[in-house]
Amino acid sequence: MRSFVRLITQYSVVRRNAGLFGSKETADKTRDLFNQLLFSYKLNPQTALHVGYTDDRTDVLDGILADGLIQTSRTFFAKIGYAWVP
Repeated sequence: MRSFVRLITQYSVVRRNAGLFGSKETADKTRDLFNQLLFSYKLNPQTALHVGYTDDRTDVLDGILADGLIQTSRTFFAKIGYAWVP
């Protein structure tokens, strides 16, 4: 196997009793979505290339409830791994 693709998607909903938080304003319900895509290719038994993408989305930004999910972060990455043989 020289290559593989991995996709991770995590969606979470948190419900709270806002009355338990005292005077601090807290949303009754928050939603979060996490996505990650990774592609890996093995060039030879000692060298591999990894390329990927990650993003986070939420509906509460700076304590303010939004209408939909808002992207809070996005990351692109690439990595080459190799074994140094003298």
